[in-house]
Amino acid sequence: MIQVKIEVIGGGSIGLLLAAKLGPLSRLKISVRTEEQSRRIRDEGIGYLPMERNPQTVRVDDSVFGQQVGLTDREGFAADWILLTVKQKDITPELCKKLAVRMGRSTRLLCFQNGLGHAERLSQSVPKERIWLAVTTEAARRESQAVVRHTGVGYTILGKAFPDTTFAGDTSAIEELSALLDAAGLSNEVRPNIFTSVWEKLIINAVINPLTAVLRVPNGMLLEHPMRLGLMKELYQESALVAEAYGYRLPDNFWERIVKVCQATSANRSSMLQDVEMGRETEIAWINGAILEKAREKSLKLPVTESIVRIMQAIDPWKKSDEHGDASLV
Repeated sequence: MIQVKIEVIGGGSIGLLLAAKLGPLSRLKISVRTEEQSRRIRDEGIGYLPMERNPQTVRVDDSVFGQQVGLTDREGFAADWILLTVKQKDITPELCKKLAVRMGRSTRLLCFQNGLGHAERLSQSVPKERIWLAVTTEAARRESQAVVRHTGVGYTILGKAFPDTTFAGDTSAIEELSALLDAAGLSNEVRPNIFTSVWEKLIINAVINPLTAVLRVPNGMLLEHPMRLGLMKELYQESALVAEAYGYRLPDNFWERIVKVCQATSANRSSMLQDVEMGRETEIAWINGAILEKAREKSLKLPVTESIVRIMQAIDPWKKSDEHGDASLV
């Protein structure tokens, strides 16, 4: 049986988790931002800390993203699938150009970003028909540059970023990848239209993440004060209004689902909160900011969303990503 060739780009929590889970079952390499992280992975392997089993060490090939000139590295590696796990803010024009160089004749790109707009930016350099989206609820925490802890078992939805496009071998390629994810213990489903799932995760993030960042509290503490709960519900109602304006009606119990997510992840510190605490640029522009842009296109007013975006922009010490000279794979 021919192994699927995978390149994971990004050495954050999800990138390390995917590499650790898929590495033993595929021919896999991980490309990271710094030489230091690459060396740690090369020397130590990826330390994988499962939820209920003993720690494991997974050996994979490694490289520093962008150092190679041309498509293949020293071993002639051209991936069947590139799994892009960097944050939205890191998808710069420079990163897109480097990705285009990485794409072989049959390489497909699977994007694990939160928010909206990344597929369109990537399509400026990568053919639309090769871009796929992944919406995942798998939870992980990077303990160090080469160690990842699996903190929550979730589910992953896969689908084409541009459903009206086709690329030769699409059906067999996605079936092969889905089977690989299943074999690695990553439950998944392929859907012909992924965008309802995209909006659902976007709204969960838009309701929880910025409030935890502003209030500097873990997820569960949002539920412990009526004023916080009220702000959550207003952000939800505004976001749902925009989703419906674009034809995506949320399930009737979606508010209850958001509350359950907060309860199930009560001790988690959201990625946006962690970014604020570490002095890093947040993803507010691609989560609540993206919802606000979509609302303006439909002449909808979102006063609470607009306020939270302005507050987060006041907190955020960074310039916007399109002003950066290069990608930051974190």
